Amino acid sequence: MDDIPQPSDNLPDLQHGMQRKLGRCLLQLQQYEKLLKAMVAHSSLSGPLDQLPTIRERMIQAVRQKTMGTLMGMLTESYMTSPTSGVKPPPAEIDPGNEIWVSYQHELKISSEQYESTKSALKELVALRNDLVHHFIDRFDLWSTEGCAAADQFLEDRYKTIHHHYLNLRSWAQAMNETHTAMVQWLQSPEAESMLWDDLVPASFDRADGEI
Repeated sequence: MDDIPQPSDNLPDLQHGMQRKLGRCLLQLQQYEKLLKAMVAHSSLSGPLDQLPTIRERMIQAVRQKTMGTLMGMLTESYMTSPTSGVKPPPAEIDPGNEIWVSYQHELKISSEQYESTKSALKELVALRNDLVHHFIDRFDLWSTEGCAAADQFLEDRYKTIHHHYLNLRSWAQAMNETHTAMVQWLQSPEAESMLWDDLVPASFDRADGEI
């Protein structure tokens, strides 16, 4: 019994500090994942005008149960584009009949080098998330001062990585939101109204009195 190492007096404080930093990392990852789901759900939309709210809600529900790795793949394959990322197939031909059909998609165009490095970095972030959630207690001896100190430094470094990724994603989300706002404002402008009217309504139709 005398050979069993006894915990130092400051071990509980070290453990609490390490636990706080682990919680900080996991909370930031959850913030990242929540924003990622919002971006994937709102990056594109297509359908009859009167059904868009229902279609949007279905898309939001569809991404809620997706894993972070799957969401990353959806983001890089649909939202990011580069000269070497491949040409995305055009949307299927749809005959809207008498319905007004709306379709749009947000894209982030970057260089081929940025595209590959971003994909690699995002894969590393997914691996980091899985490591923290599933394997953290196997990596360190959390019942020793040395193990807690190593875990504390590990979490400090990993938080910087996670926060950097979160700031990047937030900047992409802000750009997407600004683009969406600009599109809505343009659609409400007289120029857009005139353009859409001229494209959708025969030239012989008098918009003033609504008679041909």
